[in-house]
Amino acid sequence: MLGCQKIHVDSFEGVGSTFSFSIPIYFEQSSPSEVSENSLSSLINDIHKEADVKESVLEFSGKTITSCHIDHCKCKMILVVDDNDYNLFTMKRKLTRRGYEVITAYNGQQCIEQVIEYEKGWKKCGSGCRGIRLILMDVDMPIMNGIEATKELQRLMKKKEISPVTIVGCSAFESKQDIMEGLNAGMKDYITKPVLDSKLEQVLKVYTLSLIHI
Repeated sequence: MLGCQKIHVDSFEGVGSTFSFSIPIYFEQSSPSEVSENSLSSLINDIHKEADVKESVLEFSGKTITSCHIDHCKCKMILVVDDNDYNLFTMKRKLTRRGYEVITAYNGQQCIEQVIEYEKGWKKCGSGCRGIRLILMDVDMPIMNGIEATKELQRLMKKKEISPVTIVGCSAFESKQDIMEGLNAGMKDYITKPVLDSKLEQVLKVYTLSLIHI
């Protein structure tokens, strides 16, 4: 299976099962300087190739590392985490224009509190409802940064204290080191600011449709 080395299964009662696999990727050596937009895109694509879902068949192309499963949740809630009011306003407007519901948090601690609180009170759309579909996580924030928040959310998911949720980094930090730190913490993708509409559309297509990466 494409050189797959490990296969793992997680099951969440009332939510579904997650089948994950890992594939080794080898990167060429490069200078530690900041990468260009093209090389940044190439780096992200090497780690998370876009996956399409067609009639419940997963069709993967290229080198892929992902954990995913098909679910039927119809909720369109996205949590945007950023300490800048303008960034929050801009992203919220872009998402609401695309039909999404949006809640916001100013730092990682508020993000975790929002996830826990929302999970306690949201009205489920049906069995397997996941509530918050996606978290767009800034990195450089006061009180608790995005890396720390992502690690804590992953810990809570592993302990099944919260439902699985996809976290995508959204930051002005764009060095390879910054990107890998985010992905290693548990982010499933990483986009840089200012966020282009085309890149946002790609993220929404991959992570908020019936293919859920966790």
